[in-house]
Amino acid sequence: MKKALLIASAGRRVGLMGAARESLAELCLDWRIVAADAVPDLSAACHLADASYRVPPITSDEYADSLLELCRKEDVGLLIPTIDPELLPISIREQDFASSNVRANIGGAEFVRTARDKALTSKRLGEIGVEAPRTWAAGDRDEEPRFPAIAKPIGGSASIGIRQYRSADEYRSDPPGENYLVQELLDGPEYTVNVFCDSGGAFRCAVPHRRLEVRSGEVSKGRTERSDDLTDIARRIAELPGARGAFCFQAILTDRGPVVFEINARFGGGYPLAHRAGGKFVKWLLEEATDKPLTAADEWQDGLLMLRYDSEVFTP
Repeated sequence: MKKALLIASAGRRVGLMGAARESLAELCLDWRIVAADAVPDLSAACHLADASYRVPPITSDEYADSLLELCRKEDVGLLIPTIDPELLPISIREQDFASSNVRANIGGAEFVRTARDKALTSKRLGEIGVEAPRTWAAGDRDEEPRFPAIAKPIGGSASIGIRQYRSADEYRSDPPGENYLVQELLDGPEYTVNVFCDSGGAFRCAVPHRRLEVRSGEVSKGRTERSDDLTDIARRIAELPGARGAFCFQAILTDRGPVVFEINARFGGGYPLAHRAGGKFVKWLLEEATDKPLTAADEWQDGLLMLRYDSEVFTP
């Protein structure tokens, strides 16, 4: 059986799948691309994969076991998780995947926990000298937030559940739940920085892009932009315990400089832009998974514009 690359929670990650096919071809690897999803019949990426599988919901205790079983069945050499809630279950079982010769694009459990908890993210950023938004715990009676402010679920993802408050009166009349934190509302251009560290955790590449337009929390129009400040921040975040593989962070360029408000311990939704610019993270992961010389370098095209559009997949 041919070896395989597995994209988990494949959904509509068709661009990521295209980057994977291109990378396999460049490396002359005759691998299959396999996709997994809780509802594969309704996943465009699953229909475009060489094979697809239904797996339990990511909230299930059986999720990681199901992925591991699938990796063994399909002789998976590289596993790429794509959404936040699946990261910790996979990270905790990383050694089990490694024992089955599966290279998972996953950081250490400490790094994943830091990224999943926005309060912990803010704390860790401060410890490494990276500017983060001023943050308050929802319901803090000792110190009320400054307004305007934004409230986010502590373990939130994809901009779900975000609330904005223009004033203290608005906040007091409809406060967020206890599982929220509140942060200052930042003003300025927003950036995503795609970062690649090798398997030993050494920083290799950072590709920032400006988020010119966003839809449902994911960039729909973006442009790569070189920035010494953002690259320096990427190097600092790469030094956090467990940071490795492909991940990204988001920042807003304010009057006081870049302020980082989120880390995602996975491929970002806008990764295809970084890939096309020359940040070929999937290729580099495959090089590591197959013991080929690692060609990762911080060399990529500045000013590359990405304009996304909707397309269709038709099935019988």
